[in-house]
Amino acid sequence: MAVQSTTLALGNLLLAAHHEGLGARWMRAPLFAHDRVREAFDLPADWEPQALITLGYPAETQTKERRPLAEVVVAVLLAPLF
Repeated sequence: MAVQSTTLALGNLLLAAHHEGLGARWMRAPLFAHDRVREAFDLPADWEPQALITLGYPAETQTKERRPLAEVVVAVLLAPLF
């Protein structure tokens, strides 16, 4: 459950950062280099790092026009299974 809880918490952190105008990025390095991450951050041996999040104000901001919801969502009606 710890991995799932961490994932959900970090997803919410990324959403909150975006809402506040911050740039954030999820880095997966700890999944592939546990020992190096522990050493770089002087973490206890029994800690299992899950992700690194970079966070800050972006040097540039980009805006995107969003397509109307009706263009990207398809409603599907399913018959009851029983």
